[in-house]
Amino acid sequence: MPAKKTSKKSPKESPADRAVEEIHAIGDEIKRLAMKAKKKFDDADEKTKKKVVAGVAGTIAVLAAISKVKKARKKRKKEAEKKAKK
Repeated sequence: MPAKKTSKKSPKESPADRAVEEIHAIGDEIKRLAMKAKKKFDDADEKTKKKVVAGVAGTIAVLAAISKVKKARKKRKKEAEKKAKK
């Protein structure tokens, strides 16, 4: 009769431990994708590189504008709340 194997019980992981593992997995995926994108960018011709750079710059500009609008809304909302309390 074969020996019965018992599995070791791993210590219970806390939600924080799972979150850290997920964050590390996401970071690894981002790193892998960035390296792949860099390789593709390096292999591209000059015309394509200019288009990519223009696209990235445009995206950054849009994200910056969205960020500023959100901050302005929060500021305006706080000022309105202060006025309403007076």
